[in-house]
Order: sequence, then C-alpha cells, then structure tokens
Amino acid sequence: MRDALRAEAIQIAVAAVERSRLELYRNRLKEALGRDIDLAEVEPKILPAFLWFQAIGRMPSNTKYLRRLIEDRIAHQPHDWLRTEPPAAEWAERVKKAQPAAKLEHWRAPFEKEFLYRPKDALAEKKRRIKADLAQARVLLEKAGAKGIASESYEDLAAALKQLMSPAPAREKKEEEEEAEKPKPVDPALLEEVGMNLERVRIAEQTPDSDFEGRLLLTVETDPFEILFMGEYGFASCLSLRGSNAWSAVSNAVDIDKVILWAREPGGNVVGRRLITLTPDGILTFRTYTNRHGLALDRAFTEFVDAYAAHVGVPITHQGHSGPLLSDRWYDDGSI
Repeated sequence: MRDALRAEAIQIAVAAVERSRLELYRNRLKEALGRDIDLAEVEPKILPAFLWFQAIGRMPSNTKYLRRLIEDRIAHQPHDWLRTEPPAAEWAERVKKAQPAAKLEHWRAPFEKEFLYRPKDALAEKKRRIKADLAQARVLLEKAGAKGIASESYEDLAAALKQLMSPAPAREKKEEEEEAEKPKPVDPALLEEVGMNLERVRIAEQTPDSDFEGRLLLTVETDPFEILFMGEYGFASCLSLRGSNAWSAVSNAVDIDKVILWAREPGGNVVGRRLITLTPDGILTFRTYTNRHGLALDRAFTEFVDAYAAHVGVPITHQGHSGPLLSDRWYDDGSI
C-alpha cells in the first residue's frame, strides 16, 4: 500500500512539473507572438527557441525574424523570405555578379559526405588546434589591454588573463593622475572568450588521444531552428545560451549567407561543427569546434568544405569578411 501511494505521489509530482513547463512555454509564446497559442499546434522541437528572446534583448531585427521563423513553423509554412528579403536578395545579386557560376539554390540546401576517421591522422591536427587556440587567446588578450605577454604558452596566457580579471590594488593618486583619462574597462565578452579558448586547450592537453576509428557523417544544416543550437552540444562556445554571444546564434539562423556544418557519429550524435559564410569572393570558413577533444576534425571539415564549394560553384577564399544580413549584429570569431 505504501509503495502504491509513493508511486502515485511521484506521478502527481511529474504531472505538476510537466504542467509548469507547458505553462512556461505558453507564457513565452504569448509574450513573443502577442497572442495565445494552442501548444498542440506547436512542433515540440521549436519550443526551446523561445529561450533565445532573452539573449537577443533589444535587437529589433533579430527579434522580428526569430518571431517570423516561429510563426512560419506554427503555420507549417517555408521560410522563403530568408532569401527574398531585400538585404538577402541584394547579397545574392552581389554573389552572382562576382561568381557567375554560383548555384545559390545549392547554398544552405541538403548536402552530406562520409569520412573515414583514423587515429593516426588525429595527433598532428590536435596539436594544430591547440596552437590556434593559444594564438587566438593571445590576440584577444592584447586586444583587451594585456601587456608584455612572454609567450603563447598556456601558463603565460592564463596568467595574463588572471591579471586582467583581477582589480588593480588601490593606491593614492597624484593630482596629474586624477586629471588623466581613466582607462577603458575591459570587455567581459573578450575575457570570456579567452577563458573558453584556454579551457579547450586545457581539456585537449589532458584528454588522451581518441582511439575512435570509423565513419563520420558531415552535413549542411538547413533548419534555422537547429542552427540556434550551434553553441550547445558541449562545444565550450560563447554562442551557447549561457554565453555572452548567444544572440549571434540567432543571427546565423536568419542570415542566409551563413551555414552551419555538423559532424556526427554513426549513432547520430553531434561531435563537431564549423561555420562557413558565402561572400562575393567565395566561401569563408571559420574554426572547428569539437566536444570530444581527442577527436581532430579539421581535415574532415576542410575536405568537406572543398566538396561543398564545388557543389555550390564557388571558390574558397581567405580574404574579405562577412557581417550582418537580416540580423542586427553578427559575432565574427575570425575566419581561417
């Protein structure tokens, strides 16, 4: 009898939690869309998208277009406007003018390729990835105001970060110092990104090399709602919902010139991703993010981007830059 009562109490508690969760989503829907929505009409996989409204804050374009994505999905309509809104149409014209052979209908459209991953290919790539993270950490630290960094070693960079994050000791100021212009405060977003770079390095150096051998599937993401999750999956990324640049995941979702590439294990689990953008000069490619740090995926992604560029009919470029299209702002962590 006691066990039956305990089981019934558990069921009541679970039902109460579920009702609370649904009520939260219902309220978020009403706040975002300005009307009550029957949750039965809403595809469950898009419900987490409402969490990004807090991240985009007072960004009117990101808010407008995220709301429009949600409205489309509720109405079971395609997102054709991603390509036809004036800034997107103008981008397409610039690309076609510079790259007459471009097949823009292939851009952000289904494309996939399998790769055989072998442990012997991984070590050199792992070392390159660590070196790239350390080099970028130094650049960001110097941008944040760090001086006299001795080297690009993890220890020296971590010490420089600690110094920037620690308040300077109070001392008595002279009159001329009082009149001098105060130094600009350090951008916390820069420090957060440095910290993430160093965290990736720390984990990579402490994690044994992966002995995984098998096939990985690399794909082009075509669903804007999946692009929102580009900072998740354990990538130690500032684009996660907990990160300082979560708003840029929305920018990448609504800007058609940007594409997310995934790497998946045979079971479908995401193990890596890379962002690419299409400019009039060609495809710009950005750094690889992995969540199994013994797994080195730079080579696989580079070969995949080469194949995808040929499919789209455009070259790879290492010049120029990308920026906002429909979005208010876009976070650029540096093309490679």
